[in-house]
Amino acid sequence: MLNTLDKILSLLTEKGIQQKTFAENIGVTKHTITDWKNGRSKSYMKYIDKIADFFDVSADYLLEKNR
Repeated sequence: MLNTLDKILSLLTEKGIQQKTFAENIGVTKHTITDWKNGRSKSYMKYIDKIADFFDVSADYLLEKNR
C-alpha cells in the first residue's frame, strides 16, 4: 500500500528529479527531504499543496492510500 511519502518518493524517482532540486522548489532543505525518507519527520504534510503543484498532481492523490 502506498502512503503519501511513498508516492512522493516514487514521483521523484519516476521523473528523475534530484532531491536538491525538489527541496529548493518546495522551500525546504535537502536535509529535510532526507529526514522524511528516514522517518525522522512527517513535516511533508505541511507542504502537501506545494508538493502537489510541483508534481502537477492533486493533493488528494498524494493523501489517498492506494493498494
